[in-house]
Amino acid sequence: MLKHRGEILEKTVRNWCAKNGFTILALSKKMDQAPSTTYRQFEKEDLPYHIIRKFGKAMGHDFRVEFPEMDEEENYIRPDSMAQDPTNFEPVTLMQAIQQRDNWKEKYYDLLEKHNELLRQKLQDREK
Repeated sequence: MLKHRGEILEKTVRNWCAKNGFTILALSKKMDQAPSTTYRQFEKEDLPYHIIRKFGKAMGHDFRVEFPEMDEEENYIRPDSMAQDPTNFEPVTLMQAIQQRDNWKEKYYDLLEKHNELLRQKLQDREK
């Protein structure tokens, strides 16, 4: 059975807020997001782990306790995975963001060239 990540997150957040004298509003502000966004995130069954990590960072809580599978998923977003695929992680520094942008730009140009070549071939086939 699939865990409802939003519900688990909400329960953990509410417990943390009660223990630490916080409100959902205060936590949302600390995370630099609207409280309505926080409440919508609680409703998502398949809430992405990067959002859960954002809560964890704001709360000083390691959500791998509730979601041990986050370890497996983390391999795809760590900067050290950059050597394998530099576009498959969340950039932490400005340099990583610039490198990721440049890699995506390169991929886009490659696809654009392939697309244009296919269009040229199709036009040539019509002219025959």
